[in-house]
Amino acid sequence: MRKFLSLFIVLLLAGVLAFAQTRVVTGKVTDNTGAPVEGATIKVKGSKKGVAADANGNYSIAVNPGATLVITGVGINTQEVSVGSDNSVNVSVVRNNTELTNVVVTAYGIKRQAKQLGYSTAKVSTEELNQAKVTNIANGLSAKVSGLSINLINNGVKPDVRITLRGNRSILGNNQALLVVDDIQVPINYLNSISPNDVDNVTILKGASASALYGSAASNGVIIVTTKKGTRGKPQIRFSSTTTIEDIAYTAKFQNEF
Repeated sequence: MRKFLSLFIVLLLAGVLAFAQTRVVTGKVTDNTGAPVEGATIKVKGSKKGVAADANGNYSIAVNPGATLVITGVGINTQEVSVGSDNSVNVSVVRNNTELTNVVVTAYGIKRQAKQLGYSTAKVSTEELNQAKVTNIANGLSAKVSGLSINLINNGVKPDVRITLRGNRSILGNNQALLVVDDIQVPINYLNSISPNDVDNVTILKGASASALYGSAASNGVIIVTTKKGTRGKPQIRFSSTTTIEDIAYTAKFQNEF
């Protein structure tokens, strides 16, 4: 009985000592721009203890001395931070460009995974569109989407283009694709008025099945342009310029003397 009581006291003292060493550490998780990382997971390395950061990136977790925190989350690189003796540990993580799911816009802003669709679609990102520093979106889409034919009507600085998908369907009717910019249907010639640098991505819906939600106007396919939107965090300004100059090569000679 005495041995059992002594063992119980030793275990109780050990538990009290371990509890006394545990403390609560608070902090904030931000990215390399200073914006809070919402929903980041903070775990104690070597244990199952973990919490999630709130909408402002703040967290609170109980740790033991010498513990190491492991910060993970969608779109950020995994990072480990030693707690030490500090009760406040702020963590700055680096965002990555890993795309976990390829999502395309089908119609009216509806987003679906490409593998869930029963028809053909294509998506062109802003990096692919501006790879050659093009002056209009039509030239940026050239040779990037199968079945997409882009023909220049004239060779001016701002040429009109004719865009068809999978060939012509009518001899006398309109064979051009429907243009939708930020869920608004606009004439196809409006494509030349949009700066390629303002475009986030372009989704191509091929055929009548893919564009059924837009009605008969989309029987020749749809070009959906999604422009860039503002994001939280510090503002970033990027400047780039592409200049095209047009000059008259020659003029006709007139007879002015008799």
